[in-house]
Amino acid sequence: MERFNCDYKTMYDLDGQDVEFVGVLDNGQLWLTKDSEGNDVGFRSNFTIRKNGPMADNPAEGTPVYIDFLYKDQMDNGYVSTPSFTVLELRDTVPVGLAMTVTTPWAATNVTVKITKRCSNEPYEFTAADPANFPILSAKADAAPTITDVDDTNKAQGIYILTTGVGVTDDIVIRAIDDDGSNRTHVSQPLTIVI
Repeated sequence: MERFNCDYKTMYDLDGQDVEFVGVLDNGQLWLTKDSEGNDVGFRSNFTIRKNGPMADNPAEGTPVYIDFLYKDQMDNGYVSTPSFTVLELRDTVPVGLAMTVTTPWAATNVTVKITKRCSNEPYEFTAADPANFPILSAKADAAPTITDVDDTNKAQGIYILTTGVGVTDDIVIRAIDDDGSNRTHVSQPLTIVI
């Protein structure tokens, strides 16, 4: 698999983030756990990435990633599963990466974001953007923050104006997603909107 500078930037953006971690073993099996409803899920974890480590012949060894598992009960209930697909098949169907940045900071109830395809400056154009394309992943203080509207007048340039609900009073973390009606086809990194 080719590596690009933006791959490392994406990895660095995970530093300090909580994620759902699924281990893929050398033989293609998955290391999973179950949620309270019995669904297969990854382990809730926090990534710490050692930046500016010593140079190594193998680039993966020069940037170690430490995974701190957050819940002991998930570890206690961890198991190995043989999926009905191969890792290569999975790689061919994972969503295409998008990069999302804030171009005009949040003011009153609006924030302007720009979305491009990963590792390029090519704008990403939603067919018809709506709030479902910008889920709120977490909120610093609000109980039920919402994105109520998306202005996609300038979507050809990858520019979207998001309107937040009146209850948004503190920082939120959002992501851009798109799908083809059946499968998620595009996904961005989490992005903090400073309120």
